[in-house]
Amino acid sequence: MQAPPIAPTHLPDTIPGAFFALSAIAADHVVMQIKEGESYRQQTYGEVSKLVRGLASSLNEHGLRPGHRVAIVAENCPEWVIAHLSILTVGATAVPLDIQMPQEQLLSFLTTSNSRFVFVSSKTIDLVRELPSTITVVSMDPATKSHHLSMKDLMEQGQEKPPVDLRVNPDDVASLLYTSGTTKRPKGVLLTHRNFMANAKDIIGKDLAGPEDNFLVMLPLHHAYPFMIAYLVPILLGARMTFLSSLKGPDLVQCIHETGITIAVGVPQIFTMI
Repeated sequence: MQAPPIAPTHLPDTIPGAFFALSAIAADHVVMQIKEGESYRQQTYGEVSKLVRGLASSLNEHGLRPGHRVAIVAENCPEWVIAHLSILTVGATAVPLDIQMPQEQLLSFLTTSNSRFVFVSSKTIDLVRELPSTITVVSMDPATKSHHLSMKDLMEQGQEKPPVDLRVNPDDVASLLYTSGTTKRPKGVLLTHRNFMANAKDIIGKDLAGPEDNFLVMLPLHHAYPFMIAYLVPILLGARMTFLSSLKGPDLVQCIHETGITIAVGVPQIFTMI
C-alpha cells in the first residue's frame, strides 16, 4: 500500500485545513470525476482548491460568517463537495439534507436549522421555491436560469478577490447532520471538525486505502457513513472519487470497468445489482 502524501498524524485537525495542506503537495492529482455523456469530467486537487477558495470568498462577501449555517440540498456530485468545503472554509456549519424527504419536512429543517444559504441542483431547485426570503438560494447548475445566485459565477468572481483569512478551530461545529435513529422524525446532531478528523485519521491509519485508490461514491453524502468513507477519507489520502448519475446495475458495472474503481462504499441492496 502506497503511503499517503502526508502522514495522518501530521494533518491539521480541521477539514479545510487538511484538504488545503494535501492539495498543496498533490495539486496535479485527480480528486474527483463524473461521467458526462461518453466521457468523464475530471478535476484535480489544485483546481478544486482554487474553486473552493473562490466560492468561500464570495460567500463571505455575501454575508456568510463563522458559525452561520448553510444547507446543501443536492444529489451526489462534484459541486456538492466544492460547496461543502467552501462552507467550512468560511468557518460556517454545513447542513446536508436528504433530497428524498417530504418537501414540507425539508422546508421545516431549512428554517429551523437557521440556514442562511442553501445550495441546490437543477434536480432539487423546485423543492425550495417556497423558502422565506431570509434564506439565499445558490444554484449549482449554470444552465438553470433563475433569480438565484449562481455557484459558477460565485466561484469565478471569488478567485479575483483575496482568499478569506478566517481561522477555523478544530472544536468549531463542522456539520449539522439529521438522523432519525430509532425514532421517526430526524433530529439534528452537531459534529465538530475534531470529531470528523479523529475518525478519518483512525481509518487512514489502518492502511486499508491509499492515494492510488479510486472510491465509487454511491450512497448519499448527507449520511455520516458515506460522508466519512467515500468523501472525507479519499480527499485526505490524495485519492480519487468517482461520481455517477445512475445506480442501475449495468451502469455501475460499466463505471467500475471504465474507471478502475478499487473501493465501493455501499449497502447489500446495491451490491446485489452488480
